[in-house]
Amino acid sequence: MRKKIKEKEIKGIYGIAILLFLAFLFVPVVVLFQQSLEGKTGFSLAHYGAMLTQKGFGLAVRHSLEVSIVSAILATLLAFLLAYTVHYTNAPGGYKKFIRLAAQLPMLLPTITYGFAIIYSFGKQGLLTRLFGRQLFDIYGFKGLVIGYVIYTLPVSFMLLSNTMGYIDKKFMVVSRIMGDTPLKSFFADNYPAAARHFCHLVCTVLFFSALRITEFRNR
Repeated sequence: MRKKIKEKEIKGIYGIAILLFLAFLFVPVVVLFQQSLEGKTGFSLAHYGAMLTQKGFGLAVRHSLEVSIVSAILATLLAFLLAYTVHYTNAPGGYKKFIRLAAQLPMLLPTITYGFAIIYSFGKQGLLTRLFGRQLFDIYGFKGLVIGYVIYTLPVSFMLLSNTMGYIDKKFMVVSRIMGDTPLKSFFADNYPAAARHFCHLVCTVLFFSALRITEFRNR
């Protein structure tokens, strides 16, 4: 009896959450889309035509795609290496704990903090610039955006890949290594299901964070 009541409560909570999602997120998007198709005389695609023919629109799209793809690939590869170190190496427990904390720390900070940290470290008057006597690289452009977005999405990327690796049985790899297989063969060949999961999650993570960066207005 209590179990049925608990299930009803959970369904009720999910129902309320869905209604709130529709009310505060989905409905405004529909209204904006409807208004974007309205012209002086009724239905019109003039707004979209003006946007697509606007000077610099193609360049903005290209820059957005470049920053999105490069930063997504870098963040995913870095997160993969960190997650692999945590789950597949004999590194000390304290070191693995430090990796988990460091990889998830940016998620707890305001996003504007990343920008300030990059500027105060690598900017023209930054700390590292003064220590080395010159600016190591120009951060006011493509490189700065890539660094910022890698820091921004690294925590979520790390948690996604780390969670996947945490549920994979490591015994197959142990047996494979005992039989004399190379580490690369043990990881990809002898554990094909695990390798397939890794590959799928890597691809999905790259696509997800590419889309996330494109939707960011700051890319423009």
